[in-house]
Amino acid sequence: MIDFGHSQATWTSRPYVPHPHYVNDGGMRQGASAVRDVRHLIEATCTLTSRATAHVEEIFLLHSCLAEFTIPKRDFFVLPSYQYRALLSRTHSIPIARRLLAEREDRKAEPFGYADLKLTMRTFRQAERLTTARQAIEATLAGKPLNARTTYRDDREGWTVTLEYPVRTMNLSVEEDLFQVDTGELALPDMATWDGQRVSRAFIAHVAFSQFDSAEFILRREVEPADTEKLWLHVPPPDGWRWELQDQRDPAPGHPPRMPWPTTFNDTVTLTVANEFWSAEIG
Repeated sequence: MIDFGHSQATWTSRPYVPHPHYVNDGGMRQGASAVRDVRHLIEATCTLTSRATAHVEEIFLLHSCLAEFTIPKRDFFVLPSYQYRALLSRTHSIPIARRLLAEREDRKAEPFGYADLKLTMRTFRQAERLTTARQAIEATLAGKPLNARTTYRDDREGWTVTLEYPVRTMNLSVEEDLFQVDTGELALPDMATWDGQRVSRAFIAHVAFSQFDSAEFILRREVEPADTEKLWLHVPPPDGWRWELQDQRDPAPGHPPRMPWPTTFNDTVTLTVANEFWSAEIG
């Protein structure tokens, strides 16, 4: 059982190379050759297994933050800001889906560009597998840490997916022996893009379930803001715009880049799965 509160990804950036056109690209305020060490908690994991080759691909969802400059004395946040999220395997960065599940995106996993990456996964020393509603209810009311593992497979395509994530919200009916998990965020891989080793995108999702054989996921997508909202959302701030040009006469190709769009959760998918709980002993 993973101890998500004490599991983290730590990486070291390569020496910063200033952008040929932008003043603040990358947010590095200390200039050329600056190096950063960054640590993020890991919020959830996803394991993809090929039964034909026995290849196992792990995906780690890192805790989010807002886009920021590093490391200033003031004016920390990039404007307009947006949620920074990273999905990492042990070798690649996995794109986070922007569109609906039914829509394709021309994206692919890329080897990450860090100088160094360390994934520190910690587990609870004492953990128990729970397979009944009564066990889950009792562990919840006892205040024990709870994780859920959700497994589903496609026998024809030959893959198995296992998600592990902390149960942050639990609804109970003690008298009726009923429970309902509603928790997130986690990473749901788009298995239509699986090439036998890795996927080319995964969705940020929340999950809800009240049975051990079914789970409903709601997926995040971007939403284009209305033109009236773009009037303020995409207006450069007076100082410190990330895409500020060094020379107005020499803009970067495609300047300015597309500004971040808001996101919402409204695309749902229900899967036949095997759910199980794990509880830990602490103290």
